[in-house]
Amino acid sequence: MDKILASPFIQFFWKSWVLEPQSSQCSIVIEQSIKGNLDESRLKWALQEFLNLYPLFKYRIEEENDKLYWKFGSDNIEFTYLSNNEELLNQFALRPFDLRKGPMVRFGLIKEAKQQFHLFIALHHIIGDGQGIEEFFHNISDLYNQRPLRHSPMTLQQAAAKFEQDHQLLKLLDKYHPEQYWKKCLSEMTDRNPLPYLPQQAIGEPEFPNEFRFNLPLKDWKSLTQSLTPYKPFLVFKTLWATLVAQYTATGKAHLIYPIAVAGGESVSLAAQINAVVFPLRFNETDSFNSLYQATLNYSASLKAQPDLRFSSLPLFQAVPAHLVNKLNVGINQASFRDISLELDGCEAHYGNRFNNDLTATEWIMEYHLEEDHWAFRIRYHPGLFHAKQIKALGEQFQQLLVNALTHPTTPIAQFSLLTPDQAQTLLEYGKSQRHNHLAGVQAYVLNERLQMVPMGLKGELYLSGPELDNQYLVQSALAEKPFIANPFVQHTHDKWLYRTGEQARWLPNGELEYLGAQSDDSLKEAS
Repeated sequence: MDKILASPFIQFFWKSWVLEPQSSQCSIVIEQSIKGNLDESRLKWALQEFLNLYPLFKYRIEEENDKLYWKFGSDNIEFTYLSNNEELLNQFALRPFDLRKGPMVRFGLIKEAKQQFHLFIALHHIIGDGQGIEEFFHNISDLYNQRPLRHSPMTLQQAAAKFEQDHQLLKLLDKYHPEQYWKKCLSEMTDRNPLPYLPQQAIGEPEFPNEFRFNLPLKDWKSLTQSLTPYKPFLVFKTLWATLVAQYTATGKAHLIYPIAVAGGESVSLAAQINAVVFPLRFNETDSFNSLYQATLNYSASLKAQPDLRFSSLPLFQAVPAHLVNKLNVGINQASFRDISLELDGCEAHYGNRFNNDLTATEWIMEYHLEEDHWAFRIRYHPGLFHAKQIKALGEQFQQLLVNALTHPTTPIAQFSLLTPDQAQTLLEYGKSQRHNHLAGVQAYVLNERLQMVPMGLKGELYLSGPELDNQYLVQSALAEKPFIANPFVQHTHDKWLYRTGEQARWLPNGELEYLGAQSDDSLKEAS
């Protein structure tokens, strides 16, 4: 078959590509470090045979009358010998795919030394998702080792029949007017979650891999959730992650994008079989975990058009205006990120994470899965917009929020400190090291409207304290006309008063204070 109707669930990746055809954010780059007696000819044969068994990897996309089709492209495998040159390797790995021309995958091999290799597999997200990752690795390994395949590939006829079922599902859903549901659900959604982006000079050289990992022991999780009903881990994590993001945006709103698997779409033969859904959350100072979790439960229940049909089956590009698709910048994903490796006779292979760029439009995404004795989490991020210290702090704050919210489910979340004790101490040390011209020794704080310290990178109002202020050193200056308030951090500094400058500022990862929107007041400029 040279041409088949494509699943409607590849539309998200197609629309993203059409909007930004030169972007590599939908590219998945798999690295395998291989040591041993690798048979290069057999490896190339195994990769070619895999493509023969999974022909959509060799196809391209064609659009006709607002419908997408898989159309045969070429039998030629793109297998390149690479040098271990960072610039050339980046060109290979991050070169954008042309979905109209194909193919959707390419292979590169570095011969670093005798019996030491690096295999790179770059593929576009439209051709595969996390559901089929084990099948992908297992069958390439089985072909190389010339053993029976652990997974049976589907024929193109079977894939075409599955895609037709997908289209019939959407025709059934259309009777319930899903566009109207989503229009109402997302009516108050902002274009983009306003995250605390940093200037490039504050980031410096990005740190890779661009992720922060942490774990939650199952024994602790069971203790925290023993009285939670209904007990649904994804809904708990989604609610608290959105709540944390809402506190960072300072808008009282957040929205997350998350994937859902399409029923029966596990095989790699079907290419990507996931849909993306948007979850909106509204947060105010009186909200407790119980109230927010109930809102999440209500949202999940509202997704049901009928018991076996959900509004979340509507492809995202139809639920969200096309120009917003690439602005859904925070996500959550229940996905395996186990470091799967090829199994090649006579060799030892290990997963590498030199490239961790398949973020699509997301700038923060929290991913998790269940291990034998713990929940494993990681937060991935755009390294050109954030510093690694920010994301580490974000992960620690999520862990603290999880414990506080589930331990005290009726307490307003706004009453909990966003910062961990160690983070608060770090910011106090940052403030102590500041020098304000002739006001040597003055302590600086960046606070929100509740006089709580805000995380690094997040703007707040600048406050000052110090012995000179306590001793009325400034009585004769214009500063004395500004408001002084009791210092809530007196236990850390022994300074009784805070001076409110009226300036906006934020802490940078290197401990420096960045001033934002300073008022045109000579006395304030002198103090800064």
